[in-house]
Amino acid sequence: MAYFSNFNKEFLFELPENIKGNYLKIADAVEKYGDGVIIPVIAFGISTNHSPKAVSERNAWIATEDEFINVPAFQLPEIEKMMADSNAVKLCKQGKMGIMIEQYENNWGLQYKMRWCDR
Repeated sequence: MAYFSNFNKEFLFELPENIKGNYLKIADAVEKYGDGVIIPVIAFGISTNHSPKAVSERNAWIATEDEFINVPAFQLPEIEKMMADSNAVKLCKQGKMGIMIEQYENNWGLQYKMRWCDR
């Protein structure tokens, strides 16, 4: 009976070398891609940052062919659910996933969120 081998995880996605270390804040992604545009997603995940300068220890991201885009912290649970969903991972690898970045205002001013899209 192999029990502990169930805890071995592989990387969910293979990422292109050219995007390594190339992160965009979500506001910068709006400037680059525009409003109401479906941005093709090739991967998604969560990084851990133990730096004392980090705003939070866990950061969610999506990847395009060119860069990583930071996902708002309140959407981290959505990324966790997608990572645990083998069908979501498979469809993303097949090029079926996209995002649209939506702007909204609240008490803290202009904010952004990602809207998950089928392509």
